[in-house]
Formats: sequence, C-alpha cells, structure tokens
Amino acid sequence: MEMADESTISMLKAGASLVIVLFLMIGLTALFKYFTNQKHTSFNPMKKKRLNVVDMKAIDHRHKLVLVERDNIQHLVLLSGTNAPLLIEQGITPPLVDETDDKLDLSDNDKDKNILGSFGSILNPKNKKAWTSS
Repeated sequence: MEMADESTISMLKAGASLVIVLFLMIGLTALFKYFTNQKHTSFNPMKKKRLNVVDMKAIDHRHKLVLVERDNIQHLVLLSGTNAPLLIEQGITPPLVDETDDKLDLSDNDKDKNILGSFGSILNPKNKKAWTSS
C-alpha cells in the first residue's frame, strides 16, 4: 500500500509544481506588460489594415525604395542605413484593379483568349462532347 501512496504523492507534487510554474509565467507576463505599458491588441482578420508595405526594391546594399500605403494613399520612401528616411513622392493613388482580368475564360467563342489551347475545350464544363464518353 505504501507504494501506491508514494506514487500518488509524487503525482500531486508534479501537478502542484506545474500549476505554480503556469501561475508564475502568467504573473511575469502581466508584470512585463504593465511596466512596458503595452496595450493588448486583439487579432481581427476581418478588420482592414490601414498601413501596408505595398512593394520594396533594393537599390544597392544601403538604399531601399519602399512603397507604403495608408488609407488607400501610397507614399514612396527612400530608406538608407545611415540617414533619415527621405520622402520621394506622396499622395499616390493606387491603380484600380479590374476584377475581370483575373478570371479565366474557357469559352469556345474566343479562341484567341483561350490560354489553355485545345485543353480548354476539355476543361470547359459547357462542352458536353468532352465530358460524355462515345
């Protein structure tokens, strides 16, 4: 019987140790946030971001051109390792994206636009001859 009691006691000690370590980690995190004055921001994927890096191009090993967008207005900034950032152009309106350009046209009427060639007629669900077996 003593063997079962010793294993039960050791399991309780391990569980209590785990709970103590978790409380210490939570407490240290709360203290760190309190002293560094960081606000808790929740992650919301549905919220549109106001600030975005649209494009970045390295000019040489020290300089980069960065296209930054804020509230649908873009700004071109030159970043260098030694100097302050330099605003090259501001108030750039982004080009409008045409949603019809991204769609693939598989119709048999426009053979020039069909990028799949002869496979377009096979993949086209409107083409009943390709889907039925002879």
